[in-house]
Amino acid sequence: MKRNRPIVAYSQHISRLKFLLLLCISVCSITILRGQDAIVRGERHGTAPNQVMRTLATVSLSDPMRAKDSTIEIRYELPKGTARRITRLQLLSSDSLAMRDLPDYRGRITYNVHAPIAEGTFRLTGEDVAGKRHFYIVADIDASPAHSQRDTLGIRVTDVLRNGLPLKKVEHQGETSRRIFRGYEALFVPGDDGSRNYRIPAILRTHNCTLIAVADKRKYNQGDLPEDIDIVLRRSEDGGETWSPAQTVIQGQGRGLGYGDAALVQTHNGRILMFFVGGIGMWQSTAEQPIRTYLCESTDDGRTWSTPRDITPSLFGAECSDEERRHFLASFVASGQGLVLPNGRILFAAAMRENNNGFVLHNYILYSDDDGATWQVSDKAFARGDEAKLSLLPDGRILLSVRNQGGQEEGQRFFAISEDSGHSWTRTRTFEGIPDNGCNGAVLQVEHHGRKLMLHSLPGHPTKRVDGVIYVYDHDMGKWSYPLLINGGMSAYSDMTMIDKDTLAYFVEEDATMSLVLIRLSLDELLSDLTF
Repeated sequence: MKRNRPIVAYSQHISRLKFLLLLCISVCSITILRGQDAIVRGERHGTAPNQVMRTLATVSLSDPMRAKDSTIEIRYELPKGTARRITRLQLLSSDSLAMRDLPDYRGRITYNVHAPIAEGTFRLTGEDVAGKRHFYIVADIDASPAHSQRDTLGIRVTDVLRNGLPLKKVEHQGETSRRIFRGYEALFVPGDDGSRNYRIPAILRTHNCTLIAVADKRKYNQGDLPEDIDIVLRRSEDGGETWSPAQTVIQGQGRGLGYGDAALVQTHNGRILMFFVGGIGMWQSTAEQPIRTYLCESTDDGRTWSTPRDITPSLFGAECSDEERRHFLASFVASGQGLVLPNGRILFAAAMRENNNGFVLHNYILYSDDDGATWQVSDKAFARGDEAKLSLLPDGRILLSVRNQGGQEEGQRFFAISEDSGHSWTRTRTFEGIPDNGCNGAVLQVEHHGRKLMLHSLPGHPTKRVDGVIYVYDHDMGKWSYPLLINGGMSAYSDMTMIDKDTLAYFVEEDATMSLVLIRLSLDELLSDLTF
């Protein structure tokens, strides 16, 4: 019996070693998995009734799933209001990280579709999703209309487990809050028609109630002219419900031979005019070799367009007959819309570079009294201006809203008034009081339940192009409202028009890569939380 004790002790020692080894392996496994982050991204884009596969949250793993992995499990909770609006919830697995809803990329991103195993849980095997790192919880939305900015979708991802073990969650971009609008459509998305980027929204409602949405197709990068840029448009004949494929108005032919910054107006006789610039670029332009200003027109509701006409000699540069402006170096019209007065005069706001004194621009008004055949230039409308927009006030005066060049007078928007149909201008402080961090925006006069209001779209952040908002000016009260948030997250240039007397079209740049999105909302919806 005594001789057997060492054998027993040895066996017990081996058992302890095995136990410690297994414990070490388990602890190491947990440590390794917890060292692998699960990045959870909230979603802040808008959406609309009847849309499908709208992303509520994205879960991204540090390492792709492997076929030998047993499972990936994602657990979530839905707010009651969100659960009521959703008709179906699915999980999409992909090896691509998308900034927008996957259907917006029109088939360029591949993914697999998975159903939940139970309410609040998705669980997939390694074989199901081998090679996939990104998982999108997506929802189909019911047909109920939106009523206010409180109509939102949300989600909370509570746990992410790999092979039964929890991963460390890293929250990114904040909580999901997807506002439900009357309509929300990404009209131009990076990758469409092979273009790397799109920028510079302009939208017009024609006399036939057709919507024309115009953009710069910036084929190789986001840069301004002299990059190679096309001007493209899409049309809607049903109030923004459906849209034509993109068509090219004018195609760039290489660097230094591109076109961009379109501005639209429709004359009293129905002709649609489009201003744009082309060629060398604003800061490379000289009086002898200037950036060119072009004008083309459509007489069939925007379906076809005339050959562009170069009107640069009427405006500035060595070919110009005006003794002062013939020495100016550059000019461009701010993208968006021009203005037609009741007497038929057509006006566009231009930013002109008079000399080489840094990056300084001054505003002048281009106007025509013969339906666009010839063009005149006003007195200086605003010194040290930038992109500017025109609007006809209820009392018949013309308002000029001027972009801040950056850092001027604590970052506010500037305004000027003309009382003589645009010939001469005087700065006014009546409408000052809204911040401007240096961005193009839009001005629109509307009437709502007998109140005469002016809408002004801009980014809402004091220094960054984020959080697209609309300020509302009540002409009777003589003051601006607090900003109304429309699209959270990155937001830059915007334009607006009324689709009908009750429905606003807000056309805006979203995301760092720049998608151009059309948001439709009723005035009741927009103004439901208006405060001054």
